[in-house]
Amino acid sequence: RSGSFLLERTGPIVGLREDLGVTDMELPFRAGWRLLLFSDGLTESANVDGHQFGDDRILHALATSIGLSARESIHFVLEKAAGFRGDKPRSDDMTVIAFERDGELPIRYSAPASEQAEALRAGW
Repeated sequence: RSGSFLLERTGPIVGLREDLGVTDMELPFRAGWRLLLFSDGLTESANVDGHQFGDDRILHALATSIGLSARESIHFVLEKAAGFRGDKPRSDDMTVIAFERDGELPIRYSAPASEQAEALRAGW
């Protein structure tokens, strides 16, 4: 898939309560892809008219930020939310975390049993 898209919301706020179940989901994470996780403070950030920043504006900001680093994309999205909000102060925290796959695969190393045992003793 190309472009930006939202994953389906599968449950309540993570960490709200210990006894809440979560739904596992597996998705491919291909080279060059980026995953942004964000709190509801970003989507629910409202302007003086009470309109929320929302998913569509987040997607537009992400599409516009293609070519920026993951760190720059985070700042870009937060700047867009701040611009949308204008003079209205934030009413909630905003957390954004980015993961990016650069295409490098993990290096696998097969060591003799004696080296593996040493690595385990050393805490690897």
